[in-house]
Amino acid sequence: MRSVLRARACLTVACLCLASPSPAAVLCVDTVSSLIVALDTAETNGEDDEIRIVEGTYLLGSALTLSIHEAFAVALSGRWNAGCAAQTGASTTLDGQDASRILYAFSDVDSALTISDLVFSNGRNNAGIAGAGLSIETSGRNVLIERNLFFGNEDLGSAGAARIAVSTSDSVVTLRNNIVIGNTAPEAGGIAVNASIGQAYVTGNTIVANTATLPGALCGGLCILGGSDFTIANNILWINDGGDLYLGNTADALLLHNDIGASSGNPPSPGSSGNLSVEPGFAPGLLNLRLAPDSPLVDAGMAGAPGGIGTLDYARAARVQGATVDIGAFETDVLFRNGFEDIQP
Repeated sequence: MRSVLRARACLTVACLCLASPSPAAVLCVDTVSSLIVALDTAETNGEDDEIRIVEGTYLLGSALTLSIHEAFAVALSGRWNAGCAAQTGASTTLDGQDASRILYAFSDVDSALTISDLVFSNGRNNAGIAGAGLSIETSGRNVLIERNLFFGNEDLGSAGAARIAVSTSDSVVTLRNNIVIGNTAPEAGGIAVNASIGQAYVTGNTIVANTATLPGALCGGLCILGGSDFTIANNILWINDGGDLYLGNTADALLLHNDIGASSGNPPSPGSSGNLSVEPGFAPGLLNLRLAPDSPLVDAGMAGAPGGIGTLDYARAARVQGATVDIGAFETDVLFRNGFEDIQP
């Protein structure tokens, strides 16, 4: 039955089903059911997989799962047009409807995982494994989380927006150009990154207005844990209830050109520089997270940040415009192309 469903999904939503050997399978999906089929396919088809999700809102009745036991890469991305020829869509929203976690990804082999250009909204989790919007537990070497929006997710334990746990030696974890806003948990209302061995890069994100509800919580915004060497650069970490940044890692934590309200935990590593603690100066408008032209964060980032800044900002416009990169997920010289659709689910 599963093979029949996969075939129907390919015909229905114009998947690119490869008839000849290829380094990757590309699956284009535009319904919840075809997305589930694509995730199942990626678990067992013995090749790298790219799952392209057409723009729109996907109302989930239960959590999506991706459980990888083969040493092949998987990439999930949104904002695709019908047929998945180009990423010209306004947004792709995965909505948990305040009833379930949105995505749980697990791997027990060395395999790369990329998640980009998606909106994780209204996830709710009460399971022992944390992360209401996104939960990743992997021994894969490379994890890239880029240009996603986490909004309105709630975990009843910790990590309201996302928990990323990577345990492989020499792993590389990259969290880049994402927006994390309005998420809630007793501990770590925003994002928790637990990288055990290797390198981790947290670059160009805007993490604001998340809430840790537990009295004395370590962190409301970004929580860093594990034995990896972290580089945290060009981020806005601001007005997160419970603290903006917690450094609980046991290796180096280099802080470069961030705007941080309140931090706690271990001291940053020697060589940290260019950090600010000022009002970001967002442009007027409800939930507008772009910087105003006179913001002190404009052209205040580090273009050569370790791990790379990415070629595109959150809105898929050029990451560097002007003298150098801005701090946060947006470049201010980018005009609104889709109104608030760029930053809201």
